[in-house]
Amino acid sequence: EKLLDSQIILWWDAIQNRVSDLKSNGSKTPKVIIVGTHADLLGNAQDYADHIHKKLKVRFHSRMNSLQDRVQILEQELSELDPKRKEKGSLNIKENDMVPLSIKVQIQTMECEIKKLGHQQKCTIALPSSIYAVSSKDFSNFGKFKEQIASSLTEIGPSGKYFPQLDEELPASWFRLRKFVREQSTRKGKECMKLPQYFKLISDELGIDEDVGVRATRFCHELGDILFFEKEGLVFLRPSLLIDVFKLVIRHDHKESTYWRTDLSKLIDEEKFNIGKDLLLHKGELEEWFLDILWSPIHDDLGKESSIRNNLIQLLETFDIATPVEYGGHKRLLIPEFQPKFINKSWLEQRDKGDF
Repeated sequence: EKLLDSQIILWWDAIQNRVSDLKSNGSKTPKVIIVGTHADLLGNAQDYADHIHKKLKVRFHSRMNSLQDRVQILEQELSELDPKRKEKGSLNIKENDMVPLSIKVQIQTMECEIKKLGHQQKCTIALPSSIYAVSSKDFSNFGKFKEQIASSLTEIGPSGKYFPQLDEELPASWFRLRKFVREQSTRKGKECMKLPQYFKLISDELGIDEDVGVRATRFCHELGDILFFEKEGLVFLRPSLLIDVFKLVIRHDHKESTYWRTDLSKLIDEEKFNIGKDLLLHKGELEEWFLDILWSPIHDDLGKESSIRNNLIQLLETFDIATPVEYGGHKRLLIPEFQPKFINKSWLEQRDKGDF
C-alpha cells in the first residue's frame, strides 16, 4: 500500500496535473498504459500485475466517488443559502442586492470550488483495463501488450478520442518532419537539443519555418515520436534519453548499483563519492557534482558547461523529481523520493545548521 502511494499514485498524479488539457478537441486526458517489466524474474509476475491493477481500481473508484460526494455536498449547501438556485441557476450578484455580503462571498467561494472539482473530474485519467507483465527475454505477454497499444489509437476515453488526429487531413510538412526527426534521433548529439538549435536545423534541412515547426513538432510529440517541452526549451528526438535522465537520479537500486569506480579517480576520490551517495540516499540531498556523476553514463558533456544541463535540471523540477534550493550560497537539489518521511530531530536546531 505504501509503495502504491509513493510510486504509482505519485507518478500518476504528476502526469494528470501536467498533461491534461480542458481545451482539447479530443480527450481531455492522455491515454496512459501501465506495464510490468522483467516478468521473467518472477514466477507469478502476472498475478502481481493483476493484484496491483485490482488495488488501483479500488483506489480510483474511491477517488471519483469522493469528488462526486464533495460536489453534492456543496450543491446542497448552496441550495440552503439560495433556495431559488434550482429555478434560476447561479446567483447573479448584481441582481441580488438584498443578499448579505457574507452570503455572497460564501456562494461565490462554493461555486468556485464546484468548478474546480468539475475540472478534476474531467481531467481524471482513466485506468487501463489491464496491466500486463512482460519480459524482453522470453517476450511473454508482448502480443497482448501490443494489442493494448494498437487498440488505444481508436479508443474513446471518458471525454473523447485519445487520437482525434487520425481522422483528420494533415499537412504533408508534418509528415516530412516526422520522418526527419526519426532519422536524426539515432545520430550522436541529436538526441536532445535546445529549441533554437532544433528550429534552425529543420529550417536549414527541410525549409520549415518556426511557426509550422511548432505545430508539426507538437503533432510528433502527441504521437510519441519525440518529447517537446516548450516551457523548458528542449526537444528530445530520442525520448528514451529522458527516461534515463530521470532513472539515474531516482533508481530504486542506488545502494547496490551506484558505487565508486577507479575511472572516477580523476574526478573525485572514493571518500567524497561515498559522502555524496549517503547524502542522497539518507537525506534526499543531491549535490550538483554528484548529479554530474550520476548522469555520466548517458552524456559525456552533461557537466557544468553543458548547453542543456540546466534545462534537464528544470525538467527534474517540472516532474517533481527534484527541487533546487540554495543555502548559504551553496546550490543543491532535494529529492523527495529519498527524503525521510518524518523529522526525528529538533527542527530549529537542524534548520540553523542548514540541515534540511
